[in-house]
Amino acid sequence: MRKPKSRQQVAQLRDKAIGLHRRGDLRGAQAAYVKYLKRAPHDGEVLGYLAITRFEQGYPSAALDLMQRAINSTPSDAGLKFNYATMLYKLQRFNEAEPILKDCLQRDPELDVAAMTLGLVLLETGRLAEAIDHFTSAAKRWPKHASMLFNLAIAFRRDYQFENAELAFQRACALAPTDIEFRLQFAKQLYRNKKFPAAIEQYSSILKHQPENVAARSGLMLARLRICDWTNYQTESEMLLAALDHPPLESRSQTNNGAPSPYLITLISGDASACFKAARAASHTLTPTTVPRTTSARRANTGKIRLAYVSADFREHATAYLISELIELHDREKFEVVGISYGPIEKTPMRQRMETAFDKFVDVSNLSSPQIAHAMKQLELDIAIDLQGFNQHNRMEIFAKRPAPIQVLYLGWPGTSGSACYDYVLADPIVIPRENAHNFAENPIWLPGPYQPNDRNRKVSELPPTRAECGLPDNAFVFSCFNNAFKITPEIFDVWMRILKAVPNSILWLLDSTAEGRENLREAAVLRGVEPERIVFAPRASNPDHLARHAHIDLVLDTLPYNAHTTASDALWMGIPILTCTGSSFAGRVATSLLTACQLPELITADIAAYKNTAVQLAHNPSALRTLKSKLQSSRHTSALFDTPRTVQHVEHAYAAIISRHANGEPPSPLDLSSLN
Repeated sequence: MRKPKSRQQVAQLRDKAIGLHRRGDLRGAQAAYVKYLKRAPHDGEVLGYLAITRFEQGYPSAALDLMQRAINSTPSDAGLKFNYATMLYKLQRFNEAEPILKDCLQRDPELDVAAMTLGLVLLETGRLAEAIDHFTSAAKRWPKHASMLFNLAIAFRRDYQFENAELAFQRACALAPTDIEFRLQFAKQLYRNKKFPAAIEQYSSILKHQPENVAARSGLMLARLRICDWTNYQTESEMLLAALDHPPLESRSQTNNGAPSPYLITLISGDASACFKAARAASHTLTPTTVPRTTSARRANTGKIRLAYVSADFREHATAYLISELIELHDREKFEVVGISYGPIEKTPMRQRMETAFDKFVDVSNLSSPQIAHAMKQLELDIAIDLQGFNQHNRMEIFAKRPAPIQVLYLGWPGTSGSACYDYVLADPIVIPRENAHNFAENPIWLPGPYQPNDRNRKVSELPPTRAECGLPDNAFVFSCFNNAFKITPEIFDVWMRILKAVPNSILWLLDSTAEGRENLREAAVLRGVEPERIVFAPRASNPDHLARHAHIDLVLDTLPYNAHTTASDALWMGIPILTCTGSSFAGRVATSLLTACQLPELITADIAAYKNTAVQLAHNPSALRTLKSKLQSSRHTSALFDTPRTVQHVEHAYAAIISRHANGEPPSPLDLSSLN
C-alpha cells in the first residue's frame, strides 16, 4: 500500500509544476499540476495555473472549465476572476468578459490590470467615448502607469483625435522611455500629425538604441521624404530593400524589428518584385497567411448583385474625387451599392455627395475591425471592394474575416496587398502587364480601358487666380508637378533641374508641403546650379480652385518611381499635357495608362534620358505644345479616360463575371476582359 506523501513532498511537487510552467515546458507543467491536484484538489491557485497552461496549449474550452473550478474553490480571489475574464477577452467574447472585469474591480479597486483590460474591451466593442473616459480616469488613478496612457492614446487615435493621441503617447513615453513599441507609436503619431521633424527625431533616437529596427528606419525615411530631406537616401534605400530578403521577415512583428513599409518601398523602388515582397511581409502582421474562402451559396436571389465599397476616404480625398461618379452611375437594375465608411467624419460637399451616391451608406468609424466585418456579413454581400489597401487609416484586417464571398482590391492602393484576403485586383494591361502578374497575390482582372474611373462633374472655379496671385512670372514657361512632395526623389529632381537649365526662361511650380520642404528643395536647386526663386510653391487650395489654377501650366512633369495618379487625371481633364516615364511597378505605370486612354503616346517616354529631352523639346516648340493642349481639350468628353459610363460598364461586367464563376464553384483566377468593346 502506497504511503501518502508528506506536506513537504506535496509542496515540492507544487513548486516543481510552477517551475516547469515558468520555463515554458507546458506539457511537463500540465502533468505536474495534474499530479499535484490529485493530492490537493481544492487548491484554487494551482487550478488557475493549470487553466492558464491549457489555454496556452490551445485548449480554451478546457481552460475555461478549469478556471471556473478554480474560482469556485476560491470565490474571493479577484485574480482568478481576472484571469478568466482575460481568457474570454482573448477569445473575443467581450460581452462575457466585461461584467467579470467590473466585478473584479469592485472586489479589488486597485487591480490595475483589470482596469486596463476593461478599457480594451470598450475599445474592441467600438465604444470609443467610453474607452476614452475610462482610460482618462484610470490614468489619473494610476498616474505612473505608462500602459494606461498608451492605450488612452490608441483610443484617441481610433477616434481620430490625433492631437490628443500625440499628447497621451508623449506622456506614456516619458514614463517608459525604453519601451520601443511606445516610442514607435509616438513617432507614427507625430508623422500623422504632420510634425515631420519631430517624427524624424523620434525615429532617429530609436535607431541609436536599436539600429536593426526596420520599422523605425522605414518610418524615418518616410518622414524625411515628407520634407524632401534626402539625407543618406541611397544608403537607407539599399538597407531597406535588402531587408526585404531577410529570411524571417514575414514572421517579424511590425512594431519590433518590423517590415519595411509597403508605401515607402513603392515610393523608392520601381521594382514590382520588391513591392510584392514588402506588401507580403507587411500583410502578415495584419492578416493570416491563408484565409478560408466562402463556398456557401449566395443569399436568396434578389436579381441584383450586392456590392460594398469599403474605405476611410469618402470625403475630400483623391479616392472620392475619382470614384464618386462611378458609384452614382452603377446600374441599379442590376446592382445594389453599399458604402462602408470607417474614416473621419467630415461635413464637406464631397462627404455629402458620397453619402447620397450609395443606396445605403453605413458609417462604422466607431466600430472595431471585427465588428465591421460582422456588420458586413449581416448585409449578405456578394462582393466587397477594398478602396484602401495599405493607405493611411487602412483596415485590411476586416477582409481577413471574409465578410463577403468575393473580395476585390481596387483603386486606392496602386499595387498588391500581398495577402490571401483578396480574390481579385481590378487593373488594366498597362498598370499590370501580364509578365508582372506573378508579383500579385490577387488575380488580376484586366479591364478594356483605363482602370482609373473619373468624375466628369468635378467643379472648377469660374475665376482662376492670376499668374501674379500664383506667384508666377508673366512670361515664364511653367513646368509643374502637383504631386505630393514625398513622391519627389533626388533622381527625378536632378532631371528637373537639368530641364530648367536647358530652358532658361522657365520655372518649376510645385505643390506646397512644409516650410522645411520648401527650404530643402530650394537648397537642392542651388546645389544643382539653379536659382532658388525658379522653384515656386502653390499653397493648398479647395479642389475647384486647385483645378482652376491649372490654366497657367504649360507642361506637367511626372514623378518616378511613383507616378501622378489623381493629379495626372486632374491635369488631363483641364487640358494640360503631362509628360511621364513608364516604370515597372503598378504605381509607376499609371500615367502611361491614362495617357494611352487619351491617345497621347508622344507624352510617354521609356527612360529618363528621353523624358528629359522631350520636356526640353516641348518647351522650345510652342506649336507642338499648343497642338497637344488642343487635342486634349477637344477630346475631353470622348477619350476613354473620361468616358465614365463606359468604365462603369467594364467594371460591372467584371463583377458579373466573377459572380458567375463563384456561382459555378470555380476558384478565382486571372480574368482578361481587355478585348471587350
